[in-house]
Amino acid sequence: MQGASPGVQEVFADALRHHQAGRLNEAERLYRQVLAVDSHHADSLHLLGVVANQMGRPDLANNMISHAIAINAKVAAYHSTETPRGEGAHAVGAHVAEGLRVRSRRWKLQVSDLRTIS
Repeated sequence: MQGASPGVQEVFADALRHHQAGRLNEAERLYRQVLAVDSHHADSLHLLGVVANQMGRPDLANNMISHAIAINAKVAAYHSTETPRGEGAHAVGAHVAEGLRVRSRRWKLQVSDLRTIS
């Protein structure tokens, strides 16, 4: 996320680590913390939607993911995790895992880039 403050980036990175470890409640809390500061943080919206889907709340999931797509429709992962109405967490499966891996690699690069600038 270009333009996001270092504090927001750190909270997002923590949320992502919790999400990858399966600590969905903590990930949800941290994604919401990012959104409280930056309501247009598309990655947080998207992954909050993924968490909602994993927790059995597909309507909230689609709402969050749709908002992320409205902010940045160019991110393929957002589209691949959007589920048709009525389908639950089983519809996301491998797409979520791959999306988390891609996000993790991208954020590691961005965080290391910030360290070299500082």
